[in-house]
Amino acid sequence: MLFVFLAMQVQQVSNVATSSGIWDSLLGPRSQTLTTWIYTIVTGVVPVLVYKQVVSMRGAGELAAFETFSRLWEDEDVRESRRAIYRAFGPALNKQDEIERQAQIEKVLGNLPNDEALRKHIDRLIYRCNLVGALWNEGFLSPSFRDKFIGYIYKTVIIQWDCLRQFIEFERAKREKQPNTITYAKPFERLKKEAEKRLGNELRPRPTF
Repeated sequence: MLFVFLAMQVQQVSNVATSSGIWDSLLGPRSQTLTTWIYTIVTGVVPVLVYKQVVSMRGAGELAAFETFSRLWEDEDVRESRRAIYRAFGPALNKQDEIERQAQIEKVLGNLPNDEALRKHIDRLIYRCNLVGALWNEGFLSPSFRDKFIGYIYKTVIIQWDCLRQFIEFERAKREKQPNTITYAKPFERLKKEAEKRLGNELRPRPTF
């Protein structure tokens, strides 16, 4: 599918640029600004580019749309990243003591500059959640499809958000000076809110690893 291909290509370019330090070496202090612009363009343009694809899926039936979104949500790359993040943050989130939980999360976040592999997994997972969240909130999908698909993914969305919430908050504080201009992981956050509506009074899920 076209939008899956676009998503994978953009992610590969982003990973290469980040891991090799291309932006920093070329632009120095301006590299963060460029990264923010790239993120904004991707999350804004990709949903527009895939509009016809989603419309054609809807015409082909909700089963076809469900299969396509499932592949986007569950391909092997994103599953690998999900497992890595659950292993990294899961022990902290499963601690009963809040002080111990916070200390463990801060330890993982503090070690990120030395853990390039984990950072790539985080970037990939946030990107994929952003893509699904952007499509979800652009009015491309029928209400019946949305109801079915959120039932399939809502617990995973919540676990992923809980694992990455403090990382996202840190990145927002670092990137954005004005609170009402925050765009980092916004589609992901909106998807998380939809997932929480579906969760209702159920116990909040925790990662297994």
